[in-house]
Amino acid sequence: MKELQKGLTFFLTHLVIERGLSEHTIEAYKRDLADLASFLQSREIKEWSKVDRNSLKDYLYEIHHRGLAPATRARRLAAIKTFFTFLLNESQIDQDPTSLIEGPRQARHLPDILNVEEVGALLDSPPRTVVGLRDKAMLETLYASGLRVSELLALTKENTFLDQAFLRVMGKGEKERIVPLGRQAIEAIEEYLAKGRSKWVRHGGEKHLFVNQKGKAMTRQGFWKILKGYAKEAGITKEISPHTLRHSFATHLLANGADLRSVQEMLGHADIGTTQIYTHLTTGRIREIYDRSHPRAISKESEERIGKKMLQRRVILVVLDSVGIGEMPDAHHYGDEGSNTLANLAKAVGGLNLPNLSALGLGNIEPIEGVVPADKPLAAYGKMAELAPGKDTTTGHWEMAGVILKQPFPTFPDAFPSDLIHAYEQAIGRKVIGNEVASGTEIITRLGGQHVETGSPIVYTSADSVFQIAAHEDVVPLEDLYRYCRIAREMLQGDYAVGRVIARPFVGQVGAFQRTANRKDFSLSPPGPFIFDKIKEAKMDVFAIGKIKDIYAGQGITAHESSKSNQEGLEKTVATMEKVEQGIIMTNLVDFDMLYGHRNDPQGYAQALEDFDKFLPELMEALREDDLLILTADHGCDPTTPSTDHSREYVPVLLYGSAVQPGPVGVRKTFADVGETVLDWLGLPILQVGEVIRVGEKVGKR
Repeated sequence: MKELQKGLTFFLTHLVIERGLSEHTIEAYKRDLADLASFLQSREIKEWSKVDRNSLKDYLYEIHHRGLAPATRARRLAAIKTFFTFLLNESQIDQDPTSLIEGPRQARHLPDILNVEEVGALLDSPPRTVVGLRDKAMLETLYASGLRVSELLALTKENTFLDQAFLRVMGKGEKERIVPLGRQAIEAIEEYLAKGRSKWVRHGGEKHLFVNQKGKAMTRQGFWKILKGYAKEAGITKEISPHTLRHSFATHLLANGADLRSVQEMLGHADIGTTQIYTHLTTGRIREIYDRSHPRAISKESEERIGKKMLQRRVILVVLDSVGIGEMPDAHHYGDEGSNTLANLAKAVGGLNLPNLSALGLGNIEPIEGVVPADKPLAAYGKMAELAPGKDTTTGHWEMAGVILKQPFPTFPDAFPSDLIHAYEQAIGRKVIGNEVASGTEIITRLGGQHVETGSPIVYTSADSVFQIAAHEDVVPLEDLYRYCRIAREMLQGDYAVGRVIARPFVGQVGAFQRTANRKDFSLSPPGPFIFDKIKEAKMDVFAIGKIKDIYAGQGITAHESSKSNQEGLEKTVATMEKVEQGIIMTNLVDFDMLYGHRNDPQGYAQALEDFDKFLPELMEALREDDLLILTADHGCDPTTPSTDHSREYVPVLLYGSAVQPGPVGVRKTFADVGETVLDWLGLPILQVGEVIRVGEKVGKR
């Protein structure tokens, strides 16, 4: 702790001497950074140079679950960022661990204000006594100038220029500004100086303008009590604070035509965005005039009836591809007895370290080694069965979005018929090699050299309903490979209508081939409407990230972003949350399945889960008040079994948000319950193919 304390002392001295911050501000920095230091000490991190991004994210996650408000957490992160910037500038650390960390998203609350009549009643409340003259002068000055209370109480006689009608104010960060004064405030101060202050302060005594009856500077606590007393006397029932008059000052100026820049200068705001919040209050006046005057204005009754639909709600749906949670009752029909992706891989690696998923309630669904059941889960939790036959990506995703297949997609356990392959070769103008059931990495290793020599694409399938085409990017350019896939997609209809045609490009030399992130899926056109169609029709966004657009053949998608890894997919999800105002963002994280499940790599799978868990707080912090975050999967792919194919498993479902009531939601009969819940959350009619997951009183009220 000694080295950590040394760095703190160095920084706090800088704040006092070089930046000249107030005692109150410095104390806040000290308190916030001391809490961080205590947390780091508990993690046995004893030097600031040893602090990395993950340890700071762990700290932010902890204070989130202490129940600190978003504004408090944002302020604390701001203090931490300032501190590490200072350490970097002073060469105490080599890099800033806060550079990529964003603060919690905060709802910008509109401040409480008094209307003009209420202000008038408050300012007229002080009696015509010596104390009353002082109190009236303080209240008039505060409302006339929009000063912060600390600025009001720091005023001196020397900074009060009544004959010129302005105050010279020293604001935050020792920044000086000139603030005009109105006639009534000037008259109130002049009367206070002549009949009040002179009775308490001897000549040459206290310099502060506003003093108590002992002749000492008025305190914040003293002013607070005075304000509360007069508010009660004036019959004001609103919760008010010393800042209320400052808010009222700004709002009344803007409502009467003042320009934003001038108000910004008078308030001493560094950022005009801070001042801009007051413009939202004046729009209420416009709304009132419109509702009163326009023949087509919305009535109160109509407003209440459509109230929920006017909310800009969003759903963020993240599919952890292949993260199953135990065999389904019919798993034996698929050769998947004993499959349990999460539990089996946890056992294989000696336990999973997933504190954030654990806190949501993942360990409450089924026993998973290392994932402790939460005493008070933060999310609604349960598991879902797949109603459709099959265990492939398309079937699982389609069911989630409202299309439940009656028959499974065709599979080809003995490879594709020779007449189909011959017709395909004719269509693309090349011979193909392979045409067998194989693991993608294995067949590339075995046939990649022949492909490079001949230029013949490698065609193969698996236990899933797929027609996969592998080619070296230097031998078959990507656009040609994608063209071959489109031709296959057009040909594979009827009895050959596989769920997906997949481009599998690879690079490298013989003996060291590697698949690239330029994979592309070409899905069969769906037989019915998805939830996306309903959302799009309602003029909301449907934003797809990763292979989502390909899986759904683009149906109902309004925008999309590709991704080359789980990490990129998550980062693009958070970035998209900055842009999408209403609707759904759906992301598929394919690394679990593609890189680790199919390759029977439990260690890699476990690490990918732990990496996701570390990112999860950032995703949760980006949520707005009425957002719903859903985490689920599309099937299993147990990396501990001999098979390299998908497994017929239940999938976990976690639903999180400030409006969600945590607790169990049971075993759902179909993945379609997710889609119905999405529509219900957005205030849209459901498809009637599943049931809404009831996770809070705000869900389901359409």
